[in-house]
Amino acid sequence: GMPSIFIVPTSHGWNFLRSAEQNGSWTVRKLQSLDEAVPLLSADDEFVLGLPVSAVIAQRFRVPSVAPAEFPEMIRLQIETLLPFPPDEVTSDFELSEQNEKEGVVSAVAIRNEQLSDVASPLLARGYIPRQVTVYAAQRASTHAPKGNALLIYPEGDMLVYAITENGKLSLARTIERKSDQLQLELPQLRLSAELQGIDAAYPNVLLDETCYELRDTVQDILASPTEIVGIELPPAPGKLNLLPESWRRRRLQLVRQVEWRKRLLWVCGGYLGAV
Repeated sequence: GMPSIFIVPTSHGWNFLRSAEQNGSWTVRKLQSLDEAVPLLSADDEFVLGLPVSAVIAQRFRVPSVAPAEFPEMIRLQIETLLPFPPDEVTSDFELSEQNEKEGVVSAVAIRNEQLSDVASPLLARGYIPRQVTVYAAQRASTHAPKGNALLIYPEGDMLVYAITENGKLSLARTIERKSDQLQLELPQLRLSAELQGIDAAYPNVLLDETCYELRDTVQDILASPTEIVGIELPPAPGKLNLLPESWRRRRLQLVRQVEWRKRLLWVCGGYLGAV
């Protein structure tokens, strides 16, 4: 079923979103660190961890259209040639943002396992393993701009994320300082980088986080595009991107089985004691 908890990065640390089962609404808790998420979780919670852009390497590239079965291998090789780390130290995944008979446009994201373990260490220490590890920029893109090109600007820590997305998939992401003179410098540069990569960044749908409202006029002036204000996603749209390392996946399966067995034993013992 749907995950009932999302943990996503923000300017103050993290937001902890939990589904209030009864009425379809969501509660939001502000956390300064992931340590504060530990008492809010239990062993059988299904949760999704969204990573900050600064933790991942995002890359967009074109690949010739091949049989769907051959795609993952071809893309894995492409990612491996781009990364400055040995393949066994990295977890990567990809999504297709568009495809025709000749070629596909791929949005690939990778993270070093060591860095992922650092980010998630308070959760791992307690045996809380997410069912999906994704990138918050991709979650935001698939929620607010599933079709067409968009430019998302929002805070993570004390930096601003600038993410260009195509059909809800992450194509280019940078972090810049949260100052309007910095925006004057960086936004035209980033648009140029996008154009050089073959991304049509001329008139994107510009989405600015509500916590950056004071930058709206500056952004509109620089980009000459109307700028829409967006708030937190309750919940984020589901996405396929999953950076859960294989070893975590196996560990999670073991833990889920243990929880199941525990429940079963309690049920059996309860039934037995009730019969005595």
